Amino acid sequence: MRAYPATLTPDPDGGFTVTFRDVPEAITEGDSREEALLRAEGALESALAMYVAAKEPLPEPSAAQPGEAIVPLSALGMAKAEMEQVETALAALGLRLIVDVARAA
Repeated sequence: MRAYPATLTPDPDGGFTVTFRDVPEAITEGDSREEALLRAEGALESALAMYVAAKEPLPEPSAAQPGEAIVPLSALGMAKAEMEQVETALAALGLRLIVDVARAA
């Protein structure tokens, strides 16, 4: 499972801002710690999708420091990120991935 450490910074006006040391493009906020962490997963997945679209390797998650939260990618987010990397690698070889559906025998 791919999971990244996140820093939750309290906002003086209330709520929390979430940032990721390893993925600086992923920033979000929430009115509560729980809401901020829920939004963090989506922000992280969106930022990682930008890496894939730019054909850049995904940043490796570093070890969490004291006080940081760990935000895992969802199963779908992880599968999408890995699949896009496979498609990029195949394209570099002049190939493409084809997924097909056939009737069962």
